[in-house]
Amino acid sequence: MKPVVALGDLVMDLITPVRLPILAGQNQEVSSLQPQPGGGCNFLIHAARLGLRVSSAGVVGDDAFGAQLAQILTAEGVDTRPIYVAPGSVTATVLDLIDHEQKAHCFIGHAGKGGPMPVTPLVEALIRDAGAVFLQGYTLLETQMQPALPLMLEIAAETHVPVYYDVGPPTKFASRELLRHVLDHAYGLMMTEDEVPLIAEGRDGDEAYTWLFAQGVQLLVVKRGAHGCLLVTPESRESIPAYPVDVADTVGAGDCFNAGFLYGRMRGWPLADCARLANASGGVCAMKIGAGRNVPTHEEIAALLAANGVKLDLTPQPPLHSGEAE
Repeated sequence: MKPVVALGDLVMDLITPVRLPILAGQNQEVSSLQPQPGGGCNFLIHAARLGLRVSSAGVVGDDAFGAQLAQILTAEGVDTRPIYVAPGSVTATVLDLIDHEQKAHCFIGHAGKGGPMPVTPLVEALIRDAGAVFLQGYTLLETQMQPALPLMLEIAAETHVPVYYDVGPPTKFASRELLRHVLDHAYGLMMTEDEVPLIAEGRDGDEAYTWLFAQGVQLLVVKRGAHGCLLVTPESRESIPAYPVDVADTVGAGDCFNAGFLYGRMRGWPLADCARLANASGGVCAMKIGAGRNVPTHEEIAALLAANGVKLDLTPQPPLHSGEAE
């Protein structure tokens, strides 16, 4: 099974249960303040737990959070060799204020800072040998990643490695030039219905789909939460229903959905089966509190699929070769 290279979006979350809103002068004592990998780390960890070989070509800071983040990812089975640490840099950090009773949250954070990520021979080799390259909207906002992204995407194009882009709300703030570059290279797009206009220059629905296919995109995966997802190609359209779950917290559910979908793609499954696994990954994540190391395990996904009578082969796959870098 070919590996996936994920670009950027390495964030340390500080997850804190609170009562919202938080008002000046009204202090709260919280039950925990838990550091957890966030952002693209949710994708990386869940992908690795499913059995997908995944490499992280991103940046962390030359600080305690950066070291902790890399250590956690390595322990979860993620290939962290490509992660770049610039001298004196700072890790992107987000304070996640989560009100579990209201099922609401608020994010407060700062972007990472440091020198630009180089496209090293290792990064180039990993991209050339990958089954897919994955990135999401926040990566386009990372000043350390921006200079390297065009070259990374060009390397993928040279070797016909498909690029999957999760649109996400940050896309609205991305450079039009950089977003255009991503769109020119994207094979597949993952997005919610609300995010479609962000990547389709204000268009939505069928008009947006037609326009995106005219740009060269081959696959659209529209995430619909409790309604599952919609698979759209130039030739077909199919709705895949979600599984009934008790939602506790939606943080990270979209990231896990993406990991499940790409796991199926790397296994060569039909699109519908990829979507069934993706719905299970997102569904189980939504049943849990927080993401990071709390994202679903292989066993939890298998249990939800079995409970709904869905048969997918989640048997761990051996690597294609014995070497670590292929």
